[in-house]
Amino acid sequence: MSWILNLWLPKECPVITGEQVPHLVAGLYDCEGLPDRILAISPTGDISLLTTDLELKTTHSAFQEEKKESIFLFACTFSWTVCSFLASPSEGAVVVLLRKRGASIHIEVYCIDTKDSIECVLTHEVPLDDTVCSFLMTKRNLDTI
Repeated sequence: MSWILNLWLPKECPVITGEQVPHLVAGLYDCEGLPDRILAISPTGDISLLTTDLELKTTHSAFQEEKKESIFLFACTFSWTVCSFLASPSEGAVVVLLRKRGASIHIEVYCIDTKDSIECVLTHEVPLDDTVCSFLMTKRNLDTI
């Protein structure tokens, strides 16, 4: 299981630019189950899959109307083979993404297969009151300082 929130890169590592991914990058994650892949997630929840040489393989974009109000909060990756909550586990990776949208949290589960296909297999909306949403945003801002 991978819980990498911040990726430390030595000075000699290349910087990811718009040439590699078509969106801003809020986080980089190793892709357990696909050791030769890296995930780049945007501040609005777009997901790009890159090789370890930073070659873009594919991008899954959030719907345009969702991007307007959507804020990426958290992501974690798992090997698909250990995800018993999914029917027919396979080779590849599973990404669980949390996004704040309006007064709710959206939980999204994506499967990435060995052919670099990204598919959303589960979405769930959890409505929250304004106090909880305010706390989450404050906590997120403190964690990034």
